[in-house]
Formats: sequence, C-alpha cells, structure tokens
Amino acid sequence: MGEQFFLQFTPVDSDCYQLFPNQFSQAYPGTLNILKGDNGTFHKAKNLVFPDSII
Repeated sequence: MGEQFFLQFTPVDSDCYQLFPNQFSQAYPGTLNILKGDNGTFHKAKNLVFPDSII
C-alpha cells in the first residue's frame, strides 16, 4: 500500500529524533508527507524543526 522508512536510535532524544524528519524529507523530495508520532517527549520537543514537506 505504501513505502516504509525506518531509522533506529539509541538513545532516543530530541537531538536524535531531529535526524528522522531531516533524512525522511531527503528520501522523499518533492512530496508532501504526513508524519504521525505518539506522545513521546522527544516527539514534542520545542526545538524540533520540520521541513516544509512534512506536516
């Protein structure tokens, strides 16, 4: 039905998590993507920056 994109980090924190949207947007340039996260504290960090291609 679709493609999958995974990264695995140890430890998981907002600095590591920031790499995910950065690399995800590079893997799928020119498309608009929806990224759904759970309520992990690193998903809600105020310092996260999401590329324009991710909502």
